Amino acid sequence: MDDPTLLNFDYWSRRILLFYLFIVMLSVTGEMLAWVITRTISEGLQMDFFVSIVVRPTIMQLAVIGLTYAIVRVAPRSLAIYVLVLGGIGITMALTVTMPDVHGLELALLLPMAVSLIFFRLGVLMFSFVASLFSYMLAYVFLPEYQDRLLHYELMAYTALLCAGYIIYYAVLQREVEVMGSLRKAIDTEQELRIEKMIVDKMARTDSLTGLYNHRTFQEELDRLVDRGCRGESEVQLAIVDIDHFKRINDNYGHSAGDAILRRVAKTIAESVTAAEFVARYGGEEFAILFSGKTMDEAFRLMEHVRVAISRLRHPEMEEGTATISAGLRALQPGQGKAAFFAEADALLYEAKRSGRNRIVASPSPSPVVR
Repeated sequence: MDDPTLLNFDYWSRRILLFYLFIVMLSVTGEMLAWVITRTISEGLQMDFFVSIVVRPTIMQLAVIGLTYAIVRVAPRSLAIYVLVLGGIGITMALTVTMPDVHGLELALLLPMAVSLIFFRLGVLMFSFVASLFSYMLAYVFLPEYQDRLLHYELMAYTALLCAGYIIYYAVLQREVEVMGSLRKAIDTEQELRIEKMIVDKMARTDSLTGLYNHRTFQEELDRLVDRGCRGESEVQLAIVDIDHFKRINDNYGHSAGDAILRRVAKTIAESVTAAEFVARYGGEEFAILFSGKTMDEAFRLMEHVRVAISRLRHPEMEEGTATISAGLRALQPGQGKAAFFAEADALLYEAKRSGRNRIVASPSPSPVVR
């Protein structure tokens, strides 16, 4: 699973780099303003001053941004976060070492620490704090002009402010982690409830033995399709299917064998029709199949396919014997009600049984198959 703290990493890394660039532009503006004011007050071009306070810091900062961008593009995302932090520290220290006489630039080290807030990473915050403090102390130790300018109380004050910034950022991150944890828990709970509801709904709509839709769900679907058929929106056919001599199977082989045969027949029916058909266990050994959007010929051919597939099944519970089905198939007539529609399909089923079983009796009669 992907780390959620790295979501949209490319987008946010670009925004961070653009923010760094914005900081550089601000510093350049301030440096240019300082150079113009100094040039106005003093005589001469002061090119050395211009190079030292404008050109050199800007080149160093842009070099840091460019290097950061190049590394972020190729480094793994989990490491690229640290590179972004180091880039911010590098920009700040470029200003600090090139402009040692300007007080307060050290506080810009608080900005790279804020990167950890974007990615919800306590480890990045700790790293940025340590790296910022180390860079600050390194400049103080190895740059005599910076050391001479910085008073002891300033050293202590800036260090205290960095520590205070770390504490504040840490508290914010802890709060973010706490809120995100609560949200994740709420989402997980909602998903669990949704899954439970789906399971309960499925159990309420399906037959526990065969996994097909149950009698109640069949009645609801029959109502819907009859309504559509009466409005002329779709052709509708209903097949009532019964396993032949099922009582004899139960009597001879037991109810557990009968249940196994019911499950096998139900599975074969579901696999023998298309996904558009609605298959339900009507009750006992009877099944119901609703066809919509098909002609009577298409529905009949599917029912023949179902009948043949079931007749070829071998049942270990019956000593590898077979079981057959009979079915009545009826097309919905214009203006016909649900009760009459079902009764006529049921009557066709009993006609199939009376005429020898293992057959489909349909009305209106489908077109004869041309061989």
